[in-house]
Amino acid sequence: MAGVRLAEPPHLINSAGNPVHLVGLSWAGEMGTAEKRTEPFDVTGASGACLLVKRAIWNRLGGFDEEYFAYLEDTELSLRSWRTGLSVRCVPSAEAFHHYEFSRNGLKMHLLERNRLMLLSTVWPARGLMLLAPMLLACEMLLFAYAIASGWGGGKLRGYVWLWRHRDHLKTRRRHLQAERTVPDAVWMARLTPALDPTAIGPAPLTRVANVAFRAYWSAARRLLGRF
Repeated sequence: MAGVRLAEPPHLINSAGNPVHLVGLSWAGEMGTAEKRTEPFDVTGASGACLLVKRAIWNRLGGFDEEYFAYLEDTELSLRSWRTGLSVRCVPSAEAFHHYEFSRNGLKMHLLERNRLMLLSTVWPARGLMLLAPMLLACEMLLFAYAIASGWGGGKLRGYVWLWRHRDHLKTRRRHLQAERTVPDAVWMARLTPALDPTAIGPAPLTRVANVAFRAYWSAARRLLGRF
């Protein structure tokens, strides 16, 4: 991926790679900070705002899953790359300027949540889902409550309905993605972060408290992941 800058002001980062959380959340990494790096560096998720993939690799991976429509399709492709022994990098000297405006409208939140669950159900391994189940369940309950309080609870419910109606696609997709993995789960999942970014997720006090729990839980779960 290129170093994606904000169109205004252009010296600040829009994304220098997108972190991916254990529960499937992802956000624009380092947004609003100044880029001081000049050499390429590894990132967990490449921003689809500006990325380059060799045609042979794109064809082998099958490109984006069109069922995502918008949001997290670039995350899925990035994680699949790591899971099949490839690297995902940011080249900060290649600059792309993005007219970016963050919003939390109902349609966007519906797609983000629907696609997060699709990502979890197809990319995460069974052992990972089992170990993270308490955390995932707690997160789902909190996000559902947040959706209701924020006025897009209907969109969250429609996401569940969509996933059920497309369960055959999810089953097929999961079989394909689990079969293509060549890197041990403990290795590629080490790229996931247990820490939410308060500036991207908010509210900061609750996010910081949640991060303490996430870190403690993942510290124990990671050790178990490698024993299966």
